[in-house]
Amino acid sequence: MPIKNSYGSVYVQGINYLYEFSCGPLSGWMYQVNGEISELRMLKNTNEDGDRIAWVYTCDLGKDVG
Repeated sequence: MPIKNSYGSVYVQGINYLYEFSCGPLSGWMYQVNGEISELRMLKNTNEDGDRIAWVYTCDLGKDVG
């Protein structure tokens, strides 16, 4: 469930009934580009043809997903 914010971007709160904080206070959705967690907002990231983008769910602010 995306939420618009004051930055003009979208925050992903939940996917397929798995929501931010479902796994505790440090949990939520992040995304990887070519297997690495991106530090950039999705809208600011420049992707190349062939890049693999994946949404991943973290229970520990990303420490558990790389």
